[in-house]
Amino acid sequence: MKWLIVSDLHLGSRASRAAQSLDVLCRLSEQAGRVVFNGDTLDKFYGTDAQCDSSGTEHLERLRAVRGVGGQGPTFLTGNHDPGISEEHWLYHEESATLIVHGDALADCTHPTKHEEQQLMRHFSARWQTLGGRPTDLETLHRHYRAVQLEFLPVINPYKKSKTAWQYAKSLLYPPRRPFDILRYWRGAPRLALKMARGFPRPLKHLVFGHSHRAGRWLIDGVEVINTGSFMPFSEPYAVELEGADVRFMPLRVLAERVRESVPVNATVSAGTSA
Repeated sequence: MKWLIVSDLHLGSRASRAAQSLDVLCRLSEQAGRVVFNGDTLDKFYGTDAQCDSSGTEHLERLRAVRGVGGQGPTFLTGNHDPGISEEHWLYHEESATLIVHGDALADCTHPTKHEEQQLMRHFSARWQTLGGRPTDLETLHRHYRAVQLEFLPVINPYKKSKTAWQYAKSLLYPPRRPFDILRYWRGAPRLALKMARGFPRPLKHLVFGHSHRAGRWLIDGVEVINTGSFMPFSEPYAVELEGADVRFMPLRVLAERVRESVPVNATVSAGTSA
């Protein structure tokens, strides 16, 4: 059975290109045996519709209704933007020894210059102190991670009108320190993601994560680490296909060629700039 993995759609964000790609995503989903949306499918969803843009939840319901080969519906893994979307935080593909996880738990703070992330990091630190240290077991780590996010994100970062693509781009450039923090995070994320994944007790040949919005493929200490990018500015959505022991990684626009003839031109995935 073929699996298809994408991440970081950020539906509900005005900066995201995912809404324009729903036809392609739905048709590709129908051709796969299992589709995995690997976190941040919604731009902001903490468990109640009031905390998410209504357009995002409408698009989500369309994706939920899609059935792949064999009649199986999609799997939605949690991310830091949508910790309330499901109770599944990771998946494991046995035949290829592939772990699929969003990846935000690789570090407690992605953007040190963001006040809300500093606040959330303090709540994580308090939780780790009560546990006697930050968990190294992947399942335990994610259980506590999502619990902290569900409790505090609605207060720290409540729903408000999302940024446009221009506003989002501007937010990545100011304050002046932020671009350097992002570049440092990009460089370190693949290795940190693998360090986090070492807390998973199964054989590991491949790791698929998202979150950083930097698509890429790295071989680190004998493990292939893959990031599927995003639908947000300065990034391009990539996909991973798992079929038996085979792991294929490609831009989503390449997969969209499979359905080009049956999808309107304006619904195809637009090519972004690979980070």
